[in-house]
Amino acid sequence: MEKIFSYDKITLLTRAGLKKNKLILVSDINKSIVEKIFFSVGKTKILKNKTAVFVFLENSTRTKISFEMACNKLGVKVVHFNTSLSSTNKGESLIETLRNIEAMGADLLIIRHGDQLNISELYKLNIPIISAGSESISHPTQALLDLFTLHKEGMVNKNKKLLFLGDISLNRVANSHKNLLKDWGFEIGYSYPKELCLKDTSKELKYFKNKKEALAWADIVMVLRLQSERKNFSSDFLEDYKQKYQLTLKDIETANLKKSDCLKVMHPGPYVEGLDLEKSVTNYEHSFIYKQVKNSVPVRAAIIQSLLQGD
Repeated sequence: MEKIFSYDKITLLTRAGLKKNKLILVSDINKSIVEKIFFSVGKTKILKNKTAVFVFLENSTRTKISFEMACNKLGVKVVHFNTSLSSTNKGESLIETLRNIEAMGADLLIIRHGDQLNISELYKLNIPIISAGSESISHPTQALLDLFTLHKEGMVNKNKKLLFLGDISLNRVANSHKNLLKDWGFEIGYSYPKELCLKDTSKELKYFKNKKEALAWADIVMVLRLQSERKNFSSDFLEDYKQKYQLTLKDIETANLKKSDCLKVMHPGPYVEGLDLEKSVTNYEHSFIYKQVKNSVPVRAAIIQSLLQGD
């Protein structure tokens, strides 16, 4: 694996801490922090007498399980917040509930939430916080573990072209990645339906109307799931989306005919078989999809350790 930093920088890196000991937005991190976390992957230590409270207000499988496994590797006790049994059902505000969790002496808060919480309120709490997904805005740990996956595959700082294919308008992964990956030598491109345009319609966005043209341009394609839980789509739209934006093995083979190096495939999960991509794509030789999942536990463990040690 190619190094992205020199070992003589480690003393400097250990002094570079996350902003207010929180990882909520990608803007909370910088290159030094990324390098420090990556250096710590696989070098985690047992942390004694630490407790993490999980507040997941939206559904999650990979993120929640990987965070819990990461805590287990570190010896961190996990307490799960149950919304249906909480005092929020009695009228207590969510932020007041979080203040009480802080007052109880929790060492870390790991939270996934939608629009029921203003992100700015999290920064006012005096407790280390990791976002496990904030609205459609931010998913910083996914961005970090995907960058780590690309790093392990030797694709960082190599002027690679990365394409986001699919629903980016409400996708917190796309929002986080576009702010992080550009700092590591990636040129970013997009291909999506006009109905799913980004709020930021900056001219800096490299946009492809045609999937074939987009895949011919890309070195890496990050397929994104249609955010059906955030917006209702008609059956006609879904059928059109499938025809124009689903990634198939044939799409990959066609793109590879004109490439000197084979197209790499990523997906942050969960993927919807037959809509986002064909199942056969997950078994494609140059798919990183399960490598992303494999890297999720050690990378999140390194992030947790960094916050709890106050690095």
